[in-house]
Amino acid sequence: MTLDFAKRTQRKNTPLLLIFLLFCFAPAQVVAFELGVGARNFVVMYEIGNKFSDSFNFRLALGGLEANANDDINSAETPDLDDILLNQSVDLELEQLSGLIDYHPWQGAFRFTGGVTHSKMILNSVNFGDGEFIIGNRVFNDNIVDSTSLRVQLANGISPYFGFGWASGFGKEKGFSFNGDIGFIFSNNIEIDFTAQCSDSATNYQCKKVKSSVRKERLDLEQDLQLNFLPVVGFGLSYKF
Repeated sequence: MTLDFAKRTQRKNTPLLLIFLLFCFAPAQVVAFELGVGARNFVVMYEIGNKFSDSFNFRLALGGLEANANDDINSAETPDLDDILLNQSVDLELEQLSGLIDYHPWQGAFRFTGGVTHSKMILNSVNFGDGEFIIGNRVFNDNIVDSTSLRVQLANGISPYFGFGWASGFGKEKGFSFNGDIGFIFSNNIEIDFTAQCSDSATNYQCKKVKSSVRKERLDLEQDLQLNFLPVVGFGLSYKF
């Protein structure tokens, strides 16, 4: 399945906002700066950075994505997080705003990075079943259950970021360069909401059994999603003025 990127919304004024923030917080003696664009996990990111010593660089990064799947999930099994990510049968809402400091220990391309990131990562999916639904290890046919909905919030708040990477243009006075990062952010505000919609033909007793199974399924999903941190992989292209 593919994502309908025609529905994706990008913030058109993102580069202007980054420039404004840099000049609000950067030291007065800063003149040269670096603009970049790249990708971090699923999100297109815009960056503005500034080298303020022989070993340190400051970056602000901002990006976001909203996308909708073309097709609905039709499976008896309740989709888990891996199914959602691999099959892309999901609505995505992703936002990231980061303030980062890069330390280049040998004053070359290699760098360690630390900072803070405000992340919003929400995934929604609706499953219309495949003739039946398996919820909490119980089987319900589609005369009892119309659909199930799963909402997974992986992050929604501020958390520290640590990582390492490289920037080929750190030692340059100006020009184009490439960069990449591997790191992680600590997970925060993880939430799971799993619901099932009973059909009109289901009796009250049958619907109560569905709701009981939904509670069990939600607990199982919460136990499966015990994350202490979320991995981050990024790469990009920048130009130093």
